[in-house]
Amino acid sequence: VLVGSGPRAQEYKKYVQGLNLDGAVQFKGPVRDDARLLELYGSSDIVVLPSNVGGPISCTVLEGLSCGKAVISTNVPGGIPDVLADGVGILMQPEDGKFLAAELGRLATDPAYLKTLEENARRAVEERYSLDSMIDKLTSLYREVAA
Repeated sequence: VLVGSGPRAQEYKKYVQGLNLDGAVQFKGPVRDDARLLELYGSSDIVVLPSNVGGPISCTVLEGLSCGKAVISTNVPGGIPDVLADGVGILMQPEDGKFLAAELGRLATDPAYLKTLEENARRAVEERYSLDSMIDKLTSLYREVAA
């Protein structure tokens, strides 16, 4: 299931058609409804964000982690590498399809590996990104700036 829309969405659809996988791959397009997003995360085993764009923390990565899912994303400048560091998720280089395929294969066939990533995901969100921990971090930052 592919959710979202990017500049290569049409290319991916043609690729899937060329492999005669039309019925096996679903393109959902952009999903703005939070309840529907939670359903999609809940029915997933793995969340993949193959972004080539760096920047601040990705909502997709945090949402996947908060749902206790194994997350694979790219090692691009910004927040993604920080969030997925230390075994919380899997980082790949942009455009590294072979690595992505290998990791997806491993997650699909190694239940212990998948379970470890799921547990690490949920724990990381609870420890680093809960409302209380974010308030504590902001309070510390404000005190530091005010000093």
